[in-house]
Amino acid sequence: MSITRLTLITALGVSLLVALSACSSEELEPSAFIVDGDGRALVLRGTNVDNHAKHDPLHAIDMPDEEIRFFARALGMNFVRYLVFWSGIEPEPGVYDEAYLDRVESDLDRFHREGVHVLLDMHQDVYSRRFCCDGAPEWAIRDDGEPFVEQASWFANYFQPAVQRAFDNFWAYTEGEHADLQAHYFGTLKRLAERFRSHPAVLGYDIMNEPHPGSMFDALEAVNPELESEDARRFDVERLHPFYQRAIEAIREVDSDGWIFFEPRYGGPANGGRSYLPPLRDPRKGAPRLVYAPHLYSVALEANGRFDEEMDRTVESWEARRKEELERLSVPIVLGEWGLTYSTENAEAFVRQIAELSDRMILSWAHWSWDPSGPTSWALFDRETGRANPLFYAVERPYPRATAGEPLELRYDEETRTVEFRWRRRAGVKGETEVYFPPARDEGSERFEVELEGEATYRWDETIEGLLRIEADAKKDEHWLRIRPKI
Repeated sequence: MSITRLTLITALGVSLLVALSACSSEELEPSAFIVDGDGRALVLRGTNVDNHAKHDPLHAIDMPDEEIRFFARALGMNFVRYLVFWSGIEPEPGVYDEAYLDRVESDLDRFHREGVHVLLDMHQDVYSRRFCCDGAPEWAIRDDGEPFVEQASWFANYFQPAVQRAFDNFWAYTEGEHADLQAHYFGTLKRLAERFRSHPAVLGYDIMNEPHPGSMFDALEAVNPELESEDARRFDVERLHPFYQRAIEAIREVDSDGWIFFEPRYGGPANGGRSYLPPLRDPRKGAPRLVYAPHLYSVALEANGRFDEEMDRTVESWEARRKEELERLSVPIVLGEWGLTYSTENAEAFVRQIAELSDRMILSWAHWSWDPSGPTSWALFDRETGRANPLFYAVERPYPRATAGEPLELRYDEETRTVEFRWRRRAGVKGETEVYFPPARDEGSERFEVELEGEATYRWDETIEGLLRIEADAKKDEHWLRIRPKI
């Protein structure tokens, strides 16, 4: 049995939930949770869309309408981390490609029709397409003529001198010569926020995917979660933190409501290591809307092609480090990326650890990534069969998508498929509580037994299988729900 307790003020000092950008929490009594426009606490579960966009000439995602419907209605997912690119938005200095942003808006409309919340992620890998991958436009590469030889493994390109010099020059904001790089980047963020701040699907903006330290990258600490690195500390404090603070202030010039996500540096933190980022300040009026968005990948798993359940402590270390950092940062958390090749030996054990982590932390997350199926696929969805990949069911769990109040306790017994959920009423909150309970897969129809305290009522959603909508008893301060299959 997995047991999660979430109190009004957690040991972390923060809520671990995420909300909509249309939030108006100033109109409600104070809450320990970030809430949506009705005051409901949200948990978001979904995927990144998508790896295909990195290499497509137009940066187009590969997710047809029928797959978005399947994602939202059959899998009960409500969140995507949508990749956008500096090179797509600002292909020439100071020139924004409105046709590209029109295509993004068209996708946002499609997600909104299915009730899916979207995080716009300013994505980069290895700085730019010239260096194998994606991110900055050609004109923003300042490599000082250093050599580059493309490597067989994409991440090995980070060690190439030209790539490290390009990052070093980007981070050298205060040195003067390359200050225009960050100025242009902030301009791109502002244009993105200005264009989509009012779109009903948009949750907010991820400032930069996996920011790389350049020549300050410490490869040893990236593979050893216990190692404390002075180079990593200096990068986080002297380079990354001021960059994030300036980015936040730039976005707030045009959007005072959207959530702003920030990540730890590339490497160590995703493998369970430490981040040294100091707290950031949100200049908006009212409660801050900043979100910590680390990734989780096992270096040992990817290097060996198998998951050693006895030896690999990545998930355990990741949880411990993130809890320490949340006490310092005092912001919500979203796991922005996690995943693995489904052909990995013992893959199900790793996925199950992610599922149990999600229960313990009531964690919002976005899986990497929604892509066509194949022998090396990481995707949740198999396009050839039109069904979810089998490993998806190892991570599929009941979760409170929206709580009209404050979640207090969530219990899930995987063996009996019984979920218990307890929450507290909060003055001023409107709307229904929504709890997603995964239906039986490949076993025909299934009937459920639903128990609620007091005079509460419920109904099953007509379009999303497994979604329970609850109108709680307004006279009670605390509410209790249990769902289990009928014997």
